[in-house]
Amino acid sequence: MPKIIQFPHPGGEHSKSSGQTWNNGPHKRKFMKYEGSILIDDKVKDGDIEFWGEFEPPAVLLDEFQNNQSPMPRFLFKPIRISGNAIGVNSDPYIFGCFAYTICRKFKGGKSTVLNNGLDKGDILLFGSGIDDKFVLDTLFVVGNAITINKSNYQQKAKKYGSTFIKAALDPIFTINNNYVKGEAQVDKSKNGCVDNDDSCCDSALEITIHIGATYNEPVNDIYSFVPARISSLNSQGFLRPEINLDGINPNSHQNYKYIIKSGSIDEVNELWKEIKNQVLKQQLYPAIGINKL
Repeated sequence: MPKIIQFPHPGGEHSKSSGQTWNNGPHKRKFMKYEGSILIDDKVKDGDIEFWGEFEPPAVLLDEFQNNQSPMPRFLFKPIRISGNAIGVNSDPYIFGCFAYTICRKFKGGKSTVLNNGLDKGDILLFGSGIDDKFVLDTLFVVGNAITINKSNYQQKAKKYGSTFIKAALDPIFTINNNYVKGEAQVDKSKNGCVDNDDSCCDSALEITIHIGATYNEPVNDIYSFVPARISSLNSQGFLRPEINLDGINPNSHQNYKYIIKSGSIDEVNELWKEIKNQVLKQQLYPAIGINKL
């Protein structure tokens, strides 16, 4: 039976300087511009789009919105392909070329949680943040496929999703000082991964389930993953992340995931997916159904 889970993660925006380097501290968001596909009036439009998301490697600063105050974006970044080795925290969820949920909160106390081995096709994760007593959305993730990986095979198994996915999302888990792959919570020391006192990852033998999102072209139960977005324009000043109001949403939750529906029917979950999409549309935003691979 499909589930809907509210997944709060840190919502602060990267600064002008931190957005241009590989983040090695608590996760933050970037307001970004990149090529992608957006759904407007049920028609797919391709081109430069703007959106909020997590991209922790260096990005190019494109613009500074001098008159904006938080929670409006203050900077516009362009993500770039990674050429060197991973030297900071991972990006999760990853949204370039695929939708992927990799590690955050999948382990606690060295043990696997329901987020690692208890998600099913058609489950929905609402990745967002509590800001000003509102829950705002940056990624709606519909579980599609799953890949089981470990330290010895992850590069081969994830190869088709691109080198930047491996470097940005997976290398930090397995390679940086080996801190990610020890069975104890060392993230506060290492500053790697989900910087979270309750988050401990795995040793080199333990397997991680990587979840790949359902897409517009390959939906699950007629629903798909998307990122709220707009077509880029010359006079853009950015936009607020859309507020989502549903029964069961906790707008003040900043860390713990929460079931909105723990075991619902496909019809029930699909109706709430439509409601979330409609709330995004009412805030003059549109579903980005794909952002190009880096």
